[in-house]
Amino acid sequence: MNLLLEAQQSVTPEEVAKVDQSLPAADKENSADFIGTLPAELQNLWTFMQRMVAEIEADTEILERKATSVFFSSDYEENLPAIFRKKVVLTRKLNCAKKVFWAEVEAQFGLKEGQQGLALRKGWAVVHYLYPLCVVELRPAKRGIFARLFN
Repeated sequence: MNLLLEAQQSVTPEEVAKVDQSLPAADKENSADFIGTLPAELQNLWTFMQRMVAEIEADTEILERKATSVFFSSDYEENLPAIFRKKVVLTRKLNCAKKVFWAEVEAQFGLKEGQQGLALRKGWAVVHYLYPLCVVELRPAKRGIFARLFN
């Protein structure tokens, strides 16, 4: 089924309201420009994505319990390959949905493609955070003597 169509058909207004309440409030300390209010179809897509995240986390918990526990129910053991496949498929769907979501936000509000610093806040507000000029890019530390010598 089409991901956007599935999001429109399966999300209830109660779920949308609950996800809106879980969004962070506007941050007074960091200056953020209000861009606009997220349209209903994108609210549904975001809510659907949050549901996928919850499913992925639940599947991950089951898989981690199996990996760390000797005393695991044999009922789950038969379902582990199916749970793993479901998790992989949901993760791929979620990654695609994120790309579609942010591309739609950019198109909806006339933003440049790949704009950094966009976020959602309570009330489905789309905001753009203004970062200081001295932002440092965080990268994982390279290990080993050659990495230190030639970095």
